[in-house]
Amino acid sequence: MEEFKLSQEEIENFNKIYSGKYIYAINEQINKFRPGLENIRNLLLAHTHSVEYEEKPYTLGDMIKIVYDFYKSLDINLYEKLFSILHDDSVSVNFSEPAKHDKSRHNVCSQGDRGRKISLAPENNLYGLITVCHEFCHMLSQRMQENKRAVDSTIGEVETLFIEKVFANYLLENGIITNAEYENTMMGGDYSLLGDITYCFQRNDLLNIIDCEQLTGEKVDELVDKLKNNPNCDVLLSRLKKMASLSKTSPADYSPIERYVIGQIVGTVLFDRYQNDRQCTIEKFKNYLSHNSELTFSQMLKELLDKDAFGIYNEYMDIKEREFTADREQEN
Repeated sequence: MEEFKLSQEEIENFNKIYSGKYIYAINEQINKFRPGLENIRNLLLAHTHSVEYEEKPYTLGDMIKIVYDFYKSLDINLYEKLFSILHDDSVSVNFSEPAKHDKSRHNVCSQGDRGRKISLAPENNLYGLITVCHEFCHMLSQRMQENKRAVDSTIGEVETLFIEKVFANYLLENGIITNAEYENTMMGGDYSLLGDITYCFQRNDLLNIIDCEQLTGEKVDELVDKLKNNPNCDVLLSRLKKMASLSKTSPADYSPIERYVIGQIVGTVLFDRYQNDRQCTIEKFKNYLSHNSELTFSQMLKELLDKDAFGIYNEYMDIKEREFTADREQEN
């Protein structure tokens, strides 16, 4: 292994980003739930793979129309709220035509002192279409409707990752995509979750060694020494370098990946409930959207699914094991 070093600027950058109490509170939660997340990761490792999305001839207008039609069919009030906020002069809207993946293109919703903004630059494929639906769902949340800061940002992707699954199901039922494309999309969600859990584990391993202390050159040397017999040493040091990276074009910042882990797990369980009782689930979902900025993680679980985190974990595992068993039986 080559000698690993961080510059003083990188060390200062790391400390600026990762020395806050919030970061270590999140890290403690990952420590708490890591055994369950390990089981989910192992299950996904055995059954998922990366997916490719074929190019589609959709214009942005085509994508928006399909997404509008979906929300209209899902619930007319949600559609009207969505249409209203996207045509609100106080909301900054920046849309680009679909194109091949480009890291400089961003799909994002934001709010705060500078107002509410939505930017769309979707890929020219099914993933891009789903991205439009995802970002539009953010616009339906209390955070964007009222320009309100969330009490608990870790639950910020629950609504979007649930609605992605509902949207994919709508596309299948309406003949817009094939069954193979639907299965590909669902696999893509599982594979993303696998990657997000892996990212959180890498960050968790590093922050546990650093243990809430300020990083220094000496601490970096100690960390390297502690990792030297770890089979993932090179991967973890590469992650540390990225966490401390300095770049004028894409400066390092805290990546709140844990919210995507929570969103995928909760979204999967909620979608399973939706398949069994659509009307009741959507009514709960609408109520959740109306005040989700005021809810904590545990309050969100109670309101949407009437369970605690360990109950949701067990339900998620049951759902995925049932799905994977059905897949194996179809293959045979």
